[in-house]
Amino acid sequence: ADANFLLTFFQDEGIIREQSANLREEIRDLKTKLEAEKQDHAKTSQELEELKCLHETFKTDTSEQIQKLAEIVQHLTGE
Repeated sequence: ADANFLLTFFQDEGIIREQSANLREEIRDLKTKLEAEKQDHAKTSQELEELKCLHETFKTDTSEQIQKLAEIVQHLTGE
């Protein structure tokens, strides 16, 4: 009976160790994936900010061009 108990105990311990190792590996993989996602997010956020700056620049440029065209039209029409 004691031998069976010890055999079962060591088998269970081996299974538990294997499951623990698998979980540690899964945690490492998830941490790696999380870090990659964080880097991707940072890159996307930076690109978004650059696009916002370009948009503001184009809005300003367009507004200035409209103002210049309005002045030319006024000058040409004599108004």
